[in-house]
Amino acid sequence: MTHYIITGATGFIGKAFVEKLVKDKEKVTIIVRNRIKAQDLFGDSVIIVEQDLNDINSMYLEPPKEDERRILVHFAWDGTSGDKRAREVTQLNNVRLSCDLLRKAKEWQVDRFVNAGSIMEYEAIKTVLYDGQRPNRNSVYSIAKLTTNFLLKTIAADINLNYVNVIISNVYGPGERTPRFLNSVIRALINNQDLDLTEGKQLYDFIYIDDAMQMIKMVAEKAKNFESYYIGNTMQYPLREFVIKAKEIIKSNSKLNFGAVPFMGQALNYTEFDTSKVFNLEGVEIKISFEEGIKKVVEGYLDEKTVI
Repeated sequence: MTHYIITGATGFIGKAFVEKLVKDKEKVTIIVRNRIKAQDLFGDSVIIVEQDLNDINSMYLEPPKEDERRILVHFAWDGTSGDKRAREVTQLNNVRLSCDLLRKAKEWQVDRFVNAGSIMEYEAIKTVLYDGQRPNRNSVYSIAKLTTNFLLKTIAADINLNYVNVIISNVYGPGERTPRFLNSVIRALINNQDLDLTEGKQLYDFIYIDDAMQMIKMVAEKAKNFESYYIGNTMQYPLREFVIKAKEIIKSNSKLNFGAVPFMGQALNYTEFDTSKVFNLEGVEIKISFEEGIKKVVEGYLDEKTVI
């Protein structure tokens, strides 16, 4: 029997992952700061532990049963968007809490620790590793994610705990309320608002939430230890193609002002990691196309507006 322990279960991705586990009839324990919110989301389908990660060392978890395999998936992260993304105090605390949780996982007899990493780790490498680069404040989040992966991998090896990192691409789906790029673009297109954009020539990848959750679950259960797995598609395309396609699907009257905003980030060419590696795991496949995914997001948004 597999027993999943999840942090960050009430966030966009964490919530979707827990719902996937519940649907698959897995045993799930979630560590949350707000029991009432978690109860509203999941009812009695999961074991809820109300615990602030800042005080994780005080948390007790009963020893596993004889046939129980424990997998901890760590999604919790403060400041994934908004002003906190650039606050070094917030991001450094995320790094510290992740390391504390890893050591606690060893005490709980966890068999595998899965860290929710990000493609931003690789942008951090390009931004700060070489002379002549001038990082901006948004790099703080990327650097923290990269640092966390490096530290967790090292500590896990030292304490003999199996470790895997998932490199999460741009996941999208209904119900997201963050100001992340595609979510903001879709909402603007639905409302026929004009958009000022970069040239959009940089490569991008978007994966629908259900497909991403299936990938992460397969990595959690079947991946090789001390390796990273890219959660996304095998092929990537210029960002402008996704935006144009989304406009066509939504039938929006928005004007797309490509080039109105200078591109200040680091463009990935996606050779930085193996985008096909995850597909070598049994059970991994893409089921929802970009067109289908956009339609599902629009339907969810319109339902949300109706409720409001």
